[in-house]
Amino acid sequence: MFPKFPHIFETYFWRGEFAGLVFCHTVQTVDKGLQPFTTSDNIRPNIQWLKIIIHYFLLFVALVATTGCDKDDNYYPAPEFEGDPTAEYIEANVDFDTQISQENSDPDTFYTYFCLCNASDHKIYFTLTFCPTKNDEFIDHMNGLVDPGKKYTNRFVTSNWSMDVPGLITTFSPLITEMEVYYDVDDKYGPVRFPSGIEEKYSDFTQRFKTRQICDPGQWIYEEFTPRRARWTYILTNEDYERAKMMSGK
Repeated sequence: MFPKFPHIFETYFWRGEFAGLVFCHTVQTVDKGLQPFTTSDNIRPNIQWLKIIIHYFLLFVALVATTGCDKDDNYYPAPEFEGDPTAEYIEANVDFDTQISQENSDPDTFYTYFCLCNASDHKIYFTLTFCPTKNDEFIDHMNGLVDPGKKYTNRFVTSNWSMDVPGLITTFSPLITEMEVYYDVDDKYGPVRFPSGIEEKYSDFTQRFKTRQICDPGQWIYEEFTPRRARWTYILTNEDYERAKMMSGK
């Protein structure tokens, strides 16, 4: 008479000699060659694949994180200062405090100053074009001669009632439309001349750079003194001159 097996049972694979049980473990099935397949046998390949997937996933995450940090960190930064970054330079225009005293008290009028500090060995002529209206109805310019060791400060005035872009100028694009810098200029005999031919002109202020670049707003120092007054400052050095010299083919 055949023994009765329970409805649910486990198959055991026995290894030993005669009745002596040496080793026993649970198996799920037995193939045609009577080789046992245990639960761990089926899971082991899956675990290996899972380890591989996790390994490459972590590598991918690390790569993305590292790439992102490098991209941000490699941008040429604005210089860091404690106090006034323009203090050591002599004003070539009306000084900053005097210009502030000439501001009106209208709460809808805003003053954004631009200051170019010349830390290079070259006399420069600097121009900046400002267009606060979309249809170019109003265009303003600032320009000035800046000797080594001096600075040029001027301002653009905006208002809530007369321009398409009210408030302070907190970004160059699209308000600043042109920037020009001429090096080794000569103004001894009347109008400014540019005998060196070393110059740089820009109309795109939307890009960031990993090298020193005056048209990169991220390399300018932005200070907001009040809700109605701010200043952008750039410290121009001999490195800027060398860049302009290369751009001019000199």
